[in-house]
Amino acid sequence: MTKTAPEDDLPELPPETPTTVFYAQDVLERKLANGEFDRLKDDLKQFVLRHKAEIRQAVEELPQIVDRRMRIVETIRTCVEESKSVSPAAEMADQINEINNEIWYRGEEGITDRARISEEWTRRYAAQWRNARLQELLFLVQAMADELVALVED
Repeated sequence: MTKTAPEDDLPELPPETPTTVFYAQDVLERKLANGEFDRLKDDLKQFVLRHKAEIRQAVEELPQIVDRRMRIVETIRTCVEESKSVSPAAEMADQINEINNEIWYRGEEGITDRARISEEWTRRYAAQWRNARLQELLFLVQAMADELVALVED
């Protein structure tokens, strides 16, 4: 009888059906208070600065919202939702870090096929990861509203 490598015993997984992740408000607030969003806050500010002209123009196209501050916040929110990212390079690095963590966990189980583990993580978790990041960004738009409005108005 031939002994197979642990990765040969892995079942083929179907592609993940994207599901939505919902953070409770208190979880997001705790992450903010603990400084877990510090880099993401910086990325969001840089995004707003890069898109400042576009945001200003779009603000003028929202006459149905009377309050200018609210128009700016809503425009930033819309830009983030449409872009789905504020720093693609940083977000890619974060995903690679998550994949490397999964490779380490699976390696502890004796599964060492890095390519397969990466592919599996992508199929199983990438959509949820992106959704969670977007939720974090949209939370930060509200939490940082005054600061972001000031960046647009300067």
